[in-house]
Parts: sequence; C-alpha cells; structure tokens
Amino acid sequence: MPSVNLRMAIAASALLVGCLPERTPPGDRGYFAGPRRERPATPVTDAPTPPAPSPWTPPVLPRTPPTGGEAPPPVFDPTPPLPAPWPADVFDVVAPRLARMVVASEDAVGLAPQPDGLLVVERRGGLFRADAFGRLLPEVTPLPDPVTRTFALGDVLVACTPPAEEARFSVDGGRSWASLDLQCGQAGHRTVAGRGPLTFALAGEHLRVGPLPRGRARYVPAPVEAPEALGALDAQVVVFGAHEVARSEDAGAHFEIRPRPTALAEVRDVLFAGKGTVLAAGRAALDRPAGSALLVSTDAGRSWRPVPLPRRLDTIAALALRGDGAILAVPEDASDGAVVSLDGGRTFEALPPGVLLAGAAEGVGPALVAGSPRGLIQQLDGAGPVLGLDQPLHAVAFTHPQVAVGIGQGGGLYRSRDGGRTWHGEPAWAGIPFGDVASVGGHTVMVVGDGVLWRSEDAGERFDPRPLPSSCRARWVRFSAAGDGLVGCRDGGLLASDDAGRTWTEAPAPPAALRPVVFLADGTRLALTETGRLATDAGDGWRLDDAPVAAPLELRPLRGGASLLGADGAVAVRPADRAAWQALHRQGGGLRGVRAHQVLADDAVLLLDAEGLVVQTADAPPRRLATTRGADAFQLTGDGGALILQDTATTLFLPR
Repeated sequence: MPSVNLRMAIAASALLVGCLPERTPPGDRGYFAGPRRERPATPVTDAPTPPAPSPWTPPVLPRTPPTGGEAPPPVFDPTPPLPAPWPADVFDVVAPRLARMVVASEDAVGLAPQPDGLLVVERRGGLFRADAFGRLLPEVTPLPDPVTRTFALGDVLVACTPPAEEARFSVDGGRSWASLDLQCGQAGHRTVAGRGPLTFALAGEHLRVGPLPRGRARYVPAPVEAPEALGALDAQVVVFGAHEVARSEDAGAHFEIRPRPTALAEVRDVLFAGKGTVLAAGRAALDRPAGSALLVSTDAGRSWRPVPLPRRLDTIAALALRGDGAILAVPEDASDGAVVSLDGGRTFEALPPGVLLAGAAEGVGPALVAGSPRGLIQQLDGAGPVLGLDQPLHAVAFTHPQVAVGIGQGGGLYRSRDGGRTWHGEPAWAGIPFGDVASVGGHTVMVVGDGVLWRSEDAGERFDPRPLPSSCRARWVRFSAAGDGLVGCRDGGLLASDDAGRTWTEAPAPPAALRPVVFLADGTRLALTETGRLATDAGDGWRLDDAPVAAPLELRPLRGGASLLGADGAVAVRPADRAAWQALHRQGGGLRGVRAHQVLADDAVLLLDAEGLVVQTADAPPRRLATTRGADAFQLTGDGGALILQDTATTLFLPR
C-alpha cells in the first residue's frame, strides 16, 4: 500500500455549566460544613503556557523505538516536589455545585481545526484541544449532553444536540455556545455543509441557504421527501431523501430529481471530492449481501454506483478529504476497519489492522485526522506516543486533591498533578494489564497485576516491583493503616502480607470469592462475597452472615468503620467503635440502577446510579447533583470534586 501520512486524534473532553472554576478552598467543607479538622493547604503553582501555533497543523510526533529483551522497571520523568499528602479520612466532601469536564472518551463526533489547536468534540459534549506540543487538553464547556455531530464551517462551529437535535453554534473556537433556530445532525447525519453565504442546512422540510449563524438567508422547500443528508461545494448541492436524490448547480434555485440509489438504506455523509465527484456513505442495504456502504458519482450527482471496498463495511459514519485529494472513510465501529483512497475516490485500500478509526474524520490541510478508540494522535502505521489520557480509567486513587494515580481499562498506568484534569502515562507502562490501584496512606500507592505488585511511595513517580507468589491474577489490593495487605486473585484465592507488601504468602481460602476487603480500626476484616453475603474475619477465620441491607452492592471504608450499600439505595454503617450495623437512612425514591456510594460528612450519602450522582440526607428528599451515564464507580477528589469512571469515558466534576 502506498505511504499515507495520516495522523489521528480522538476526543476526550470537557463540559460544564459555566467557565473553568476555581477549586474549592481547602478550609471550605464544600457541600457539608462540619467541625472536623481543617485540611492541609494546597500549594498553587503557576506554570508558563507555551504559545500555540497559528494556524494549527498536526504536530510532528516522534516514533517510539523498538526495544529488545526485557525492559527495565518503568520510571516516570522527574516532576516538581509533591505537596504534603492528605489523610484518607478527609476525602468525604462534595461541592453543592459541580462543573463537568470529560477527561477521556472513546466517542469522537466532531473535529474542527482552529488557529489555536484542533478541537475535538465527544458524544457527551466534552471538548479536547490540541496544544502546541500535540497534547489533547480537556476544557470545561457548556455544551449539553449528548452531541450527535459537529460541523466546522470556517470560523463557525455547529454542534447538534439531541433529543431535539437543537443546533448550537460557536464563533470563538468552542469556548462559548449559543442556540440556532434550527435542528441538525439527526441520527448523526450531515445536515449542514458549505461555508459563508453558500452554507446549506436542512431545516425540517425546507432547505436553508445562507451564512450561519447570522446573516440573510433564504428558505426553499426541500426538493425531496423526508430529507436526511446533504453535501455541498460552492453553488453545487446534493440532497438525499427517503426515496429520491436531488442535485442543484445554482445554490438551490433549481433542482434535478432522480430516484435514490437502493444500495444505501441510510445516508450519513455526503462529500464533494471535486467539481464532478461526489461520495455518499452510510448504512448498506441489508438485502444486498455484497453491497457497499459507499457510493460514488462522477457526474455531480446525476448517477451513482457502489464503490468496491477491500473489506466489508456495513456502516460508514464519516468521510474526510485531504488537501491532496486523499479520502478517508471511517466506520461507526472501529473493529470494522477504515479505508482510504489515494485516487480521488475511484478505488479504496484498507488501512493496517492496527489502525482503528471510528466516529469522526476531518481533513486538516496536508493531513487526515480521525477519531480512534485509543484516543491519541499517531502515525498511520500505529507508531507514536500516547498524548494525555488516551482511554477511560478502570480505577484511580487520590493522595491529595491535585495528585492521583490511575490505571487504564486496556492497561497502562497514569498520573495526574492537576486534580484529574489531565493525565500523563509513561510509554513503558502502555498495555501492561493491571487489576487495581489503592492508596496505602501518604503518597504511597500499590498497583497489582498478574504475578506482581508495584509499590510507589511518591504517587507513581517511581515504582518498586514486588513479585506475588504463584500465578495469582490479581483482581484487587487493599492495605490497612498498620501495613497488613490482602490481594484477591481471579480464581478466588487470597494473598496476605504483614510487612507493607514486601513479602506475600497464600492465605487460607475464604468460604467464597471475596470482593475488595475493608480493614476496620479494631483489626476486623470485612468483605462482600460474589454471592452477596457478608464475610467477617476477626482474627479467627472467615464467617459468613446475611448483609444488613437487601441485595448488597458495595462495601466501603468509613473512618475506621465501614458502610454498606443495598440495591435499593439503602445504606448501613458500622462505626469504628461498635460491632453492630445501623441503618443510616433509606433512599426516598428517584434512583435508577444504583451502582456505588460514599458516606459524606454529617452522615449525608452520595449515591451513583445510572443517571449520575445523587445526594441523600436524613431530612431532605434526594437531590440530583450531576448527570452522567454509563458509570460504574467514582472517587472523590478531596476538595469537593468527583471523578466518575464510565464504560467508555472518564468524567471529572469540578467544584464551582
């Protein structure tokens, strides 16, 4: 295959309800003020911001040289001195108002080159912007959740937001947004195309012709029934409807109507690759086993034919045109494999199997940029460094509101020094599978994988490997304040350490596979079993009891004691100075699929359900604090924020 200079980018991003907030002052208890001790002060450092290039061009990325033999233990680059760690029992506060920032995502729906960086929009309304060094930095932005598609029209950005697909526009590179008096991007289709006075937009059963967002425009009846997608080049426009396709060469003053090609059951994108060449992509008709999701016209839309593809592609989500005429077709599902044309759309070739693209694509001068489930900018052959947080996090541990260590869903280890806004991974860790990360006190963290435990006393700057016995595939790790540790293996076994993880032995097998253990202040160990029983070990072996809540979901430490969550949202606590459980308070309704919890100051409870975060107090009905979907777990940052771990994204809620 001829060499193609393709670089990719994916979104992960940022959303809000306002501008970037200041972090909650350390002395402010946030949502619940309490008499407990004041937290240590958080030092603030100012770092110069490097100037961004203008106009933006894809950064030149160094390749990672291959290495032979066994790699040495990964060591992170030196960083400024760490601030003093915070005690674990002060991470129990959430602010009354939160601003959302998506810091990792697998769902790019829009790419827009801007003078100060490539803007990447993800499905939840979050934004990433590439800086002068090629890093993708998340931003707080007021785009609502979710977004189906975006369009870059010169210096105007248009974002389409369901359920009504209301169009939003920005004229300042995505820093602020306002509403347009039309809908767009239904089901992810291209419904806006062109630029300047020759901008075309589908507006219900009409075609809008004129500049966006403001300016004199004319509305003409849509030339086809149920219009779903269009493409434009100067005064040429092609509109696909349910049964027909229309073309015009005079900006919509007159249309020529032809039957719609039956090879496509749905049209998602339309791209003019030249004066006479037009491509249409979408979902191939199911009744055509050998059909193609891509059509081409070489007579400006009068006639269409399927394009033979090197691999079967049932759905193409987006098309992009490079400055030299190369065309990229990106599938909806990255596993289907993207294809590229170097001859103006006449023939297409498959990209290498390791290049996985999905969702969004854009031509950026001499380069093509596309969304990728890896969430990074890289060379076409797959070489290139990880930039920022390139995947959702699986687990995270905060040792200070600005300091955190996380592990990726697909492997790798990451650090954050700005409260979870941005994350940095060492390439030597990339792809290494880890099961869990846990804070042990101070800036000491433990990370476990298959057959090894990594211990760091400086929040992930340097790690000391400590082999685990046998072939334990570690699922979780937990330590007590006294240095006793347990590792849960995937086969249900347990490993124990009484010297801060330096040595490990196989512990007596518990009566059932245990979820992560909670160490109580009196030395008792508690755990939920995979079958929903409560396991207790007071030093004389494990015993099983019924849990004090119905269908228990999660057990968490609570200031020397423990708290337990039931599937109905009920929470029971076992204080550090008592051996009996007591009901904290029951949920008042309004929850959907409870996932996780944390007891806050003053015995309020923060609950995570299928719709986001809910605050529950004893004397008030539940109040939804933040909305985010597909979440399984969360971690409070200590200064009023919360990091939400989702299936395809990681979202940071900042106090404001």
